Amino acid sequence: VLQQAYWLRSIGEAQMGLGNMDSAHEQFRKAVLILKHPSPVTNMGIIFGVVSQWFIQGLHRRFPGIFIGRLKDKDKELQEAAQTFTHLGYVNYIKLESLPMLYHVFKSLNISEDGGSLSPARVWALGTASAILGFIPYHSLAKQYAEEALRASAQVDNPRSQMWTHIAVGTYKLGIAEWDNSRTSLLK
Repeated sequence: VLQQAYWLRSIGEAQMGLGNMDSAHEQFRKAVLILKHPSPVTNMGIIFGVVSQWFIQGLHRRFPGIFIGRLKDKDKELQEAAQTFTHLGYVNYIKLESLPMLYHVFKSLNISEDGGSLSPARVWALGTASAILGFIPYHSLAKQYAEEALRASAQVDNPRSQMWTHIAVGTYKLGIAEWDNSRTSLLK
């Protein structure tokens, strides 16, 4: 199952690289379905999903000792699903689909934290959450996510997630006129 999900994600990444976002989206959805983490398809499902993922993330922030790493025995599977959800969020971003993007970002962050390891998907999701919360605007929380994203990025040896995190945090800092911090992050 894990290998099949990885192959589907890889096919989706190739489609994404070719600019075939609809095909990429389909492959990513199949991958998370195989891993038993289906992505909602209806508007009501997406709205309910956003609310539930936001609630779960609140529990993770409030009680990290209970929730972060609680499913360590399934970490590899959860990190694979989280990585695929980051790609779904990116496809939503390109297609200007705000609510599905919000769902996929927080779903990625939540299941990555459930597994416990500090993965590229978790780094990406933290940075993206910072930018999203900055645009809402919910600045106190956005700053917390930005700081956590930059700390996590320094610990994960994955240039792609590090780059995305610095772009997301730099963009957020630009939006709140923290010019020097924005410049530093964007230059990295």
